[in-house]
Amino acid sequence: MKNPVLIASLLIPLAASCVAVAAGAAAGYVISSEVMPGEVHTVTVADDVDVVWSSAKSALTSISTEPLDVTEMPRIAKGVVDGCDVTLEVQAFDIDRTVINVQAEKYKTTRGATAQRVIDRVLAELPGR
Repeated sequence: MKNPVLIASLLIPLAASCVAVAAGAAAGYVISSEVMPGEVHTVTVADDVDVVWSSAKSALTSISTEPLDVTEMPRIAKGVVDGCDVTLEVQAFDIDRTVINVQAEKYKTTRGATAQRVIDRVLAELPGR
């Protein structure tokens, strides 16, 4: 214990990742979550694509300040959240595995916080939450 600052600096990221894993486990649906290049927030959930698509449209409709532009195949919905142009895409990955992609842009600049807000809202709208 010669350097408690070093030990603390090593433990803080570990504790933060444990909290994130615990939150995902408590959610029950999230299999993976990551941010892809271009600030595309991607979440894979253990649920049917049609259920997720319905919840995603409902969630984006409730927070969008403009009417949605929806394409059923491929499953893409576009709206405006916090002044950002938001594109939400739902893809079937496997049986009861669905991928949700969200990107938010304002003035041609990506807005990760808005994309994460949309993802959080979609996850909250899933049945059984």
